[in-house]
Amino acid sequence: EISLFVGNLPWSTTQEELQRRFAKYGAGVTYCHLEIGRKGKSRGWGIVKVNSRELARAIVGDQHMLEVAGRHIVVREDTRDDRPGRGGDDRDRDRDRR
Repeated sequence: EISLFVGNLPWSTTQEELQRRFAKYGAGVTYCHLEIGRKGKSRGWGIVKVNSRELARAIVGDQHMLEVAGRHIVVREDTRDDRPGRGGDDRDRDRDRR
């Protein structure tokens, strides 16, 4: 299973919209998750899991830098280390960099 990071999504994006965006790729898409912040709104990124590297490449080729509501979304293989908000909120991350 391959995880794809989907970032720079409009803040208005819903879980249902994310699922619809990737539903056209069929049963090979096994998971879609939109990250929701503490206030119940989109954090602007999500994770999509697919069952093959070929499908992952096709999705990245189709979706990366596609304009959605005036924003160019980022779609790439998830590296987990550079995902926004990993390991606490931004204040924690900024403090650790000092």
